[in-house]
Order: sequence, then structure tokens, then C-alpha cells
Amino acid sequence: MKIVRSALICLAISLIVFGEQAVARNHALVIGINDYLASIENLPTLTYAVPDAVAVKEALEAKDFEVVILKDTDARRGAIIAQLAKYSRELKPEDTLLIYFAGHGVRQNFGNRSYSYWLTHDTALARLEVDAIRLNHLLDYVIDIPTRRRILVLDHCHSGDVNYQQAVAGAGRDGSGTLSITRNAFALDGFTTDIAAAVQEGIIILGAATDTAYD
Repeated sequence: MKIVRSALICLAISLIVFGEQAVARNHALVIGINDYLASIENLPTLTYAVPDAVAVKEALEAKDFEVVILKDTDARRGAIIAQLAKYSRELKPEDTLLIYFAGHGVRQNFGNRSYSYWLTHDTALARLEVDAIRLNHLLDYVIDIPTRRRILVLDHCHSGDVNYQQAVAGAGRDGSGTLSITRNAFALDGFTTDIAAAVQEGIIILGAATDTAYD
């Protein structure tokens, strides 16, 4: 009896392990932001980011993806990072992860370098390091996710440089400052520098915009 029970236990464990190895799941984090609190800082509002995100969600679900969508007020920095951290804990190597972001992307000098940022719903232009997500840091989170297939789609509807030369004390969400964004497609070598350290097998990065885009 003990031998039979032990055999059944071993068989059950084998089936569980085999099942985990054989079943691959497709996951997607879809982010769309039309409405920004920073719109009072001359940041243009968007029209199509959220509808595009919804359309991507529906298309992926039709292909059996398990989709988490964050729109407008739900798309805050903490919520985005929390979901990426959850993926790092729960996804398996055989899984696939697609991340889609539709919204504003900007570039800013920090120290001796210039960096690219995702603007989250509650980003203030004077607090990019606190409220936004630096592209380099985003890629660090993505690399921590153990799945072997990771696709990152950047649909930045407005890209440019944050202009601090005209900034005044108190510039911020109350509209008293002169922080602004100058539309600009930054140099390709700058983009390459941002992602070079993170480029590895299993990561695909796609970019889309109205004008110049880098893929």
C-alpha cells in the first residue's frame, strides 16, 4: 500500500511539473493615458491613447492573452511598477509578455546625461524622477521578469524635451510656472544609449509616433 501511494505521489508530482513546463501563457500589460494632471503645465492632452489601448487589449484577448489594462487615473507610477513586480514573481520562462504604452514620452537632462521618460497620469514635469518612469529603469524591471519572450511597444504620441531654461520658482501644477515641452525627436544615438545595456535575447522594442520613430 505504501509503495502504491508513493508511486501515485511521484506520478502526481511528475504530472504537475510536466504541466507547468508544457503550458505557456501569454500576458500583456496595456497602458493608455489621455488625461494628465500635468496638462496645466502646457502638456497637451491626448485623444487616441486610451482608445488605442482598448483596441490593443481586445486584439490581444482575441489571441488568448491575459491582459491587464491601466487607463488614465489608474496609470500612476506605483500601479505600473507594482504590476511589473507582480509579473517578475509570477511569470514562468515559457510565458510571453507584451507591454504596450500609449501616451506622452519626454526627454530631460539629469546630471551629465539626457534620459527618456514615460509620463504617468500624475507626473509633474518638475518631478520626472519621482512621478515618471525613466526608460532605463523600465527596462531594468522588464529584464527582471523571467519570461524568455518580452515585447515592449512604445506608442509615444508626443515626444520632446522638457524646457527648464525658462522655469521659475514654484513652477508646477498650479500653472504659475513656465515649464514646457519642446517637440523634438531626440538623436538616435541617444535612444541607442538608453537601451543598449538592456538589449538581450528575448526582448523586442518597437516605437511608434506621428513623425520620426525608432524601431
